[in-house]
Order: sequence, then structure tokens, then C-alpha cells
Amino acid sequence: MRDILLIVHFRIKEMPLLLRFFFAFSMLAGLLSVLALAPITTYKINDQKITYQEWWAGGHGVTMIIIGLLFSISGIGIFKKTKWARIAFLFSLSIPVFLTPVRPSIDYILALMVWIAIFGCYLFLKKSVKNYFSTAKSKRG
Repeated sequence: MRDILLIVHFRIKEMPLLLRFFFAFSMLAGLLSVLALAPITTYKINDQKITYQEWWAGGHGVTMIIIGLLFSISGIGIFKKTKWARIAFLFSLSIPVFLTPVRPSIDYILALMVWIAIFGCYLFLKKSVKNYFSTAKSKRG
């Protein structure tokens, strides 16, 4: 167990600072999506309280679980230095626009596009991030 914790510790330390945040955010989003399964809180949409049953009936619970799973997958990919992890993270950010039962405003969509572009530049153009992903072991031997 100690060896596993050391491996995790060193892999996270190897990540550039903002990429560590993306990794932590991804894993936390996955954990929080599990909380969607339990009726432990009240839900609000546009400042209107809805019941747990209404939240699920409206499709919000399923959406939250899908988004959380996508973020978890991207977080695992970031940790394992996979080639698809950066795309998966950006896709996870954009998917709420398509899955949410409540249609987002154009302002929200535009702001999200700007953030995705900024994060995309960081993930694909920042030298330290490129170096992190380029040190992945080749599967070919």
C-alpha cells in the first residue's frame, strides 16, 4: 500500500501545477457525481427548489453522473499520461451544454467556449504539459 501511495505522490508531483488542479478537479467531479445517487440535499434550478424525484425525473441526475464519469475518465487519463486525456478533459467541460435538460444561455456557451480555448492552449501548447505527456512509456516495448 505504501508503494502505491508513493507512486501516486510522485506522479502527481511530476504534473505541472495547473495540470494537478485539472486532475484533482476531474477526480473530485467523479466523486461528487456519486452523491447524485443519494437524496442528501435539496436541489435548486434557477432559484426554484425541486425535490429529489423531480431532479431525477427532469434528467439532471443522469446528466450529473455522466459528466462526473467523463471527468473521472479524463482524470485517470491525465494520471496515466494517455494521449487522449487532454481531449477527454476538454470534452468533459463542453458536454454539459449538450446534455443539460435546461438550455444554457448564449452568454454561458460563449464563456464556456473561451475557457475551453484557454484550457486547450494550456494543455496542448504549454511546454511543461507537453513534456509531462511525452514521458509516457511506450506500449510497443
